[in-house]
Amino acid sequence: PQPSPAPPIRPAEQVVSPWEAQNEATIAQLARFIDFAEGFTIGFIEVSFPEDIDGLLKVLLQRPECRLVDFRIFDISDPNLTYLQDELTQRINQLPKPISMLVVPKRVILVKGLENAIGLFGDYPPVLQDLNFVRDALADSVPYPVLFCLPSYAINRVIKYAPDFWSWKSGVFRILASQDRQDEASIYALHAQRLIGNASQLEKQERIQLLEKLAQEFDPLAANRSKADLRIAAQALIELGIVHIFSGEYLKAQAALEPTAKIFAKSAWQPETRRDLMIRIKYLTWQGCLDFMLGRMDQAEQGLNTALALNNNVDPGLKALSCFYLGHLKAQHGQVEEAIALFQQSLDIDERIGNAQGKAVTLHDIANIKARQGQVEEAIALFQQSLDIKERIGNAQGKAATLHEIANIKAQQGQVDEAIALYQQSLDITERIGNAQGKAATLHDIANIKAQQGQVEEAIALFQQSLDITERIGDAQGKAATLHDIANIKAQQGQVEEAIALFQQSLDIYERIGNAQGKANTLHEIAKIKANQGQVEEAIALFQQSLDITERIGDAQGKAATLYEIANIKAQQGQVEEAIALYQQSLDIKERIGDAQGKADTLHEIANIKANQGQVEEAITLFQQSLDIYERIGDAQGKAVTLYEIAKIKAQQGQVEEAVALFQQSLDIKERIGDAQGKAATLHEIARIKAQQGQVEEAIAQGDSGWIF
Repeated sequence: PQPSPAPPIRPAEQVVSPWEAQNEATIAQLARFIDFAEGFTIGFIEVSFPEDIDGLLKVLLQRPECRLVDFRIFDISDPNLTYLQDELTQRINQLPKPISMLVVPKRVILVKGLENAIGLFGDYPPVLQDLNFVRDALADSVPYPVLFCLPSYAINRVIKYAPDFWSWKSGVFRILASQDRQDEASIYALHAQRLIGNASQLEKQERIQLLEKLAQEFDPLAANRSKADLRIAAQALIELGIVHIFSGEYLKAQAALEPTAKIFAKSAWQPETRRDLMIRIKYLTWQGCLDFMLGRMDQAEQGLNTALALNNNVDPGLKALSCFYLGHLKAQHGQVEEAIALFQQSLDIDERIGNAQGKAVTLHDIANIKARQGQVEEAIALFQQSLDIKERIGNAQGKAATLHEIANIKAQQGQVDEAIALYQQSLDITERIGNAQGKAATLHDIANIKAQQGQVEEAIALFQQSLDITERIGDAQGKAATLHDIANIKAQQGQVEEAIALFQQSLDIYERIGNAQGKANTLHEIAKIKANQGQVEEAIALFQQSLDITERIGDAQGKAATLYEIANIKAQQGQVEEAIALYQQSLDIKERIGDAQGKADTLHEIANIKANQGQVEEAITLFQQSLDIYERIGDAQGKAVTLYEIAKIKAQQGQVEEAVALFQQSLDIKERIGDAQGKAATLHEIARIKAQQGQVEEAIAQGDSGWIF
């Protein structure tokens, strides 16, 4: 390709710009360098923005040292370039010959765009490897001085990966960016979040690269950084952290946010203007979000409360966001009313300032609370409101998340085909926009459905896909959760040692990232295995550890679940009164926090005890209460199990027809939701009744269908 000609000469009367004034000394040194350079000579111009190269040339052409210089700009922007010598030689051969041999202007080559091939990441870029080896050959093939115009990060990579070539340099000249250009960089950083939720993977990667360039160009840890430099670096790093948080790449997010805290400690950051305070509030809010994602609950709460305290009419949008994440913390602690109040506060602000995306996200999370409380219809209505907004504003990532949650409800209701269809829609979107965390989470939940249907191999394969993604993106919490669920499958298959090893891996991760709730849940599951193995004392000790953690972090739901399991052990040991007392404690918590499914499960177990004690009427009443809740919240599995237990009581009472009818209802549900183990047990009970009635052929047929007789 032909090199672009140098820009026209600036009229003499043009006023000197602030940018030219601040770079006057450097430009003078560069002009002298050009004047004295002969033949192949290497120089580096550190320039942050390509547009400044054109401005620099305009100024140079006004200098007496450069008026007869024939500047040739080689735009070498190919990111896949490996052989720079060949590219330079080809372009030099295409240059026009001098018109007159009497006046031969001095030629100087300016190379721009090479930073694309040098790249931001990875060791030993191919172009620099080659450049290091062909250094001597360049002197023979390139007869002119060459000035490489590169941003600082690219120059640093030349120093590191092409040290021999770098050692041949004859000068390095740093051109400072204009304030207008710095403001432009700031605008780029501030608007990076516009891509979140609807960007393709390529667009998102381009935005990440831009932000990384800004962060490196205005490196806050470098000496003598101005307030403007620090402001741009802080905004770029915060936005970079946000991009990585939304992509589920928490380790990268932490790496971006960590240097930001050091910026606020620098003396150059003072005095802190209102604009600067807004940047610090934004950092505290998103660092609090990240701490929440990583399970660092105390740090999250402290950071978010600090952000709220500082945000006195500074930025209502950030205030809404702080309320939103504090609402999550309260929900985690079982403080449901307080959580909903914070979500409502966030929702009110978003509606007032017209933040449609914030409104959609908050409606989504209120819907989650309603779903956990068993208010399924209200939950779906809120999810639908959220979905409508996300579709209207084009928030693809948010749409995928809401489809995922509606799928969860459908799965719990036993509408498996509809659930999988919704999960697939969500999965298609996450793959299209490159949301690795969302894809991993959806694969995880489809795997759970397959496991419940008895399709264990397929479930493990899907869990493995999810696990591979979480490992690749550094989502430690996602990895731990998936290891946890694979361990559950192994435990159900009787592969106890393998299950415990997987639970231990999960536990180690939760301890490393400080996720107390995850640690409590995993101790809880290991305790269940120990209880099933008859290692009761060890089981109770582990349950107690789990209980201590849930009480310390205020995890009411976790506490209730552990009290429930200890009650199960006491019931199996025949310590019935103690078991009922523990079940009651668990029940009281579940009623307080609105955990409808947990309440139904606990009523079910108390009913079992009453049935075993011969208190049949009381047992049936409790089973019926449990059944009513399961029907109300659409828990198909819970409904099937409870119908099965009531049917057993009816059979024992000799109410055979009623028993068979109830078993059949249970069987129909289990077939619909793919519960192979439950189906086998129910067919077995029906076969038993048929055998007792002398219907041997039918009994054998039922028994064969259930695999056992």
